Amino acid sequence: MNRSFCLKSGLTLPYLLLACLYFSPVAVPYKGMFPLALLTVFAACCSTRTMMGAMGFSALGDFMGICHNFWGQMGAFAVAHVAFIGYFLWDCRKERVCNGWKWKLAVVGLYGLVAGGLIVPHVQGVLQVGVMVYMLLILTMCGLAWMQQNRYYALGAWLFVISDTVLAWNKFVSPIEHVGYFIMVPYYLGQWILFIQSVKKIEIKK
Repeated sequence: MNRSFCLKSGLTLPYLLLACLYFSPVAVPYKGMFPLALLTVFAACCSTRTMMGAMGFSALGDFMGICHNFWGQMGAFAVAHVAFIGYFLWDCRKERVCNGWKWKLAVVGLYGLVAGGLIVPHVQGVLQVGVMVYMLLILTMCGLAWMQQNRYYALGAWLFVISDTVLAWNKFVSPIEHVGYFIMVPYYLGQWILFIQSVKKIEIKK
């Protein structure tokens, strides 16, 4: 299987169907992790090892979330963000970052201060430290993504940040009606954008 297969085949349709399955009333065990498991498989042959790691640990995070293991969920996604950070740092070494990176990092930092100031005080015990570390990782990932020449990386990363912000607000601050849609729609879309852009990047370099 070559990398262009990911773009020219019907990967998009199965991914969308699996994402829609999450919102359906059909009782399928662990259905929430299927979309990222699919991307993990394709990343193994169509993208880089770091992107495969990011997709794989995201799928594990989905599994932990389904099992209601918040520490496991947060830990798996933290490793996924480390993989994303490695992916974007490698690109920063190879290519000139986009213009305006200083103010973009400032915006990400300001977002972190505001979101953290509103959410972290509601987190109890040692979990508060874990949430702060996780926030640092995802915001670092977002900042590095925004520094890339390809603006779609930034879009995917911000969708991921928005999804996790909604999740944290719902869990620690105040319940949100229909929260599943506000968490999973930007999450699935953001992951898809990050994955497909990594595949396109490899194709362009070939």
